[in-house]
Amino acid sequence: MALSLADLPPDVIDQIIPCSYDRLIEVHESGSPLIWHKSDLDKEYAPDLLDLEGYHVLLPVGKHNHRYIKSLRCIVGDGGAYLTIFLRDSYLHVNYPKNYPDPEGWYLERVAICERVPGQDVYVTILYHQCSVNPSVFAQHVQQ
Repeated sequence: MALSLADLPPDVIDQIIPCSYDRLIEVHESGSPLIWHKSDLDKEYAPDLLDLEGYHVLLPVGKHNHRYIKSLRCIVGDGGAYLTIFLRDSYLHVNYPKNYPDPEGWYLERVAICERVPGQDVYVTILYHQCSVNPSVFAQHVQQ
């Protein structure tokens, strides 16, 4: 079942706000770690929870991007406390095909490391980076 930030109690939002994350997309570094601001969560293009591999994940992308995001692989770590998610975000390819012509291009691939909010079934991104994924790694994983 899809879950939205609007469904979360205020005390859970209060746990998310002080969390920081690092972001490196298209060689644009975020500099010092970014933090989630309540005012950012209320905007039209605000991030929202996305259901990836059955987990409710808050990625630092607007909810308008969610339809373009596909999980390639999800690795659960430390007894469910962390997720490492490899994904493809085709927003740039779909909306700017002249600049991003390859639907399988490396510039669409991301890795997100997410930490579980204590006592909740919600994960908050602590690292979100562009990456180049070796497809053979996923092919081997799927065959196992």
